[in-house]
Amino acid sequence: MGQILSNIGLEHLVSVFRENMVGPQEVENLGNEEFQLLGVSAVGDRVRLKQACRNHIRGTGACSEEKSFSNYKVGDKKQGRGHRNVTLKN
Repeated sequence: MGQILSNIGLEHLVSVFRENMVGPQEVENLGNEEFQLLGVSAVGDRVRLKQACRNHIRGTGACSEEKSFSNYKVGDKKQGRGHRNVTLKN
């Protein structure tokens, strides 16, 4: 996802997308409110990001080695519900 964001000039949002576990497949399902919360407020940026993610998913993007977070499952912590950061490696 980092490469996709960098390619369209949104590299400053890479950490936000990682923290929220948003990958190319999740972008397709985001609404305006979610984009705003992630820091993508300009309509043109949203359009470019959705198109870049579609291209990536179809295999026509420049960063076909990246994986969507939707392919990974992260369990709840044993003590209460919490978020757990994971590092994905190819």
